[in-house]
Amino acid sequence: MLYFFLSYARGDDDHYVHKFYRELCSEIRALTGLGRDVEVGFFDSHSIDPGQRWSEKLVEALLECKTFIPLYSPGYFLSEPCGKEWTIFARRTRNHGWPSDQIPPLIPLIWMPQLDVPDVVSPYQWSSDALGDVYNSSGLRRLLRLQRNHDEYVDFVSAVANRIVKAAAAPRLAAPSRVLFDEVPSAFHPGRGPAGAEDHRPVTGPSSMSGGQVVHFVVAAAAGPEAATVRTDTRYYGREPQDWAPYLPTHARPLAEYACNVAAGKSFRSSVATIDQLNELISHANQYNQIIVLLVDVWSTKLHRYHAALHEYDGRNEPTTAVMIPRNPEDAETKAHSGELSDRVRQTFINNALRHDDVMFRSSILTYEAFGADLQVVLEVARNRVFIRGTVYRLPPRQGFARPILEGP
Repeated sequence: MLYFFLSYARGDDDHYVHKFYRELCSEIRALTGLGRDVEVGFFDSHSIDPGQRWSEKLVEALLECKTFIPLYSPGYFLSEPCGKEWTIFARRTRNHGWPSDQIPPLIPLIWMPQLDVPDVVSPYQWSSDALGDVYNSSGLRRLLRLQRNHDEYVDFVSAVANRIVKAAAAPRLAAPSRVLFDEVPSAFHPGRGPAGAEDHRPVTGPSSMSGGQVVHFVVAAAAGPEAATVRTDTRYYGREPQDWAPYLPTHARPLAEYACNVAAGKSFRSSVATIDQLNELISHANQYNQIIVLLVDVWSTKLHRYHAALHEYDGRNEPTTAVMIPRNPEDAETKAHSGELSDRVRQTFINNALRHDDVMFRSSILTYEAFGADLQVVLEVARNRVFIRGTVYRLPPRQGFARPILEGP
């Protein structure tokens, strides 16, 4: 029996999470009398990068586990894979009709305190007197890291193991008979639904995006009918520019949606906009120390309004704005016109080409996987440039208040 599935966002603390997982498994085996070779939990030590498919073993564990243990952290709620894991297990619980007077099979634990949690997780209680004062005030991370908390940590592991064993003793949860994980929405990202779902698009525009680590993806690609005026094969385009999926047929997911997923994995919030919003976004991003990434279809450089907007952008020096241009080798029409299209790109981005900034100007990204890897580099470099060049906001001077002074007896 698989007693629990440990769901967490990978990062610098992975070795601490692994330690907790091992000791939790040992405690469950002790409580149930199982041998040391019996698998009682699931812990995925391999990162699932955006766009990658989940392993069969992970999928099986998620559908068979008796309880689900999410570790709340800032990265956890930014992670789309973690949000999908939550969705699948929450559906199993809901479909089962879990009685309210029993220990629920979804048992969240706080890794770091003082989090802004999504509404979907707020009904689930993560604190308890049985779990100890240090955990309730500072989270599991602090409990694990400091040696002086060792005894309380041992009690904590025992208490969590007891909860898992009691919850697992309840009637078996039903597993979905058929799950297409590409179509499962993340519980934490309601604006980023399954690929192809028209009512789950990424947020558009800069509203409510001031502050924090933010990247705006600007799609410079035509919708289907407009694309048909410059090329014959229009299967890569949809009803809106945001539908552009240049890596078909291998990857049908819109590029903007994939980019938002990659950004979430790097702890960015993101929005998706069209070329008509570019100037507004540049002004907004410069004001609030944010990043812009242009996702450019080479064919759009043959359309006047796209060429004009991109050429105007090229005339500015925007060191925290990147240009990424996919070139799918399986797109026979693009391959046949590669020389002409390359000339159009050079004419459109004259200054960017002359700067030789190969990190922020990527004119030929051949694969879906290469795009994800390149975007991660772009975001890191842009983040560093924002840190160096960005506007520093200072507190306004105090007016009308005397500075408090402590006086001795």
